[in-house]
Amino acid sequence: MFVNPWKFEVGDLVEYRLLTQMLPPTLSSAIRKAGPAVIVDRRRKEMYVEARPIRIVEIDEYCIMVDGTGHWAPEESLNLSQTSGV
Repeated sequence: MFVNPWKFEVGDLVEYRLLTQMLPPTLSSAIRKAGPAVIVDRRRKEMYVEARPIRIVEIDEYCIMVDGTGHWAPEESLNLSQTSGV
């Protein structure tokens, strides 16, 4: 059985809530801290964790459109705000 590894699909309408400590340095300061957005892209990043033993962790990020501009947000800051009509 196929299990989709992604929590959201491209085109999903989501509600985002960004915490200030979660904001990457490249994120525009003009972005609001909460509101509706549409997912336009997604990526999976690998990061090293400084722990014993040293390990690699995968993190899912989604590009969301907010006020006509795209911003990358971590999966933990998004919630699905639409439900399937089927």
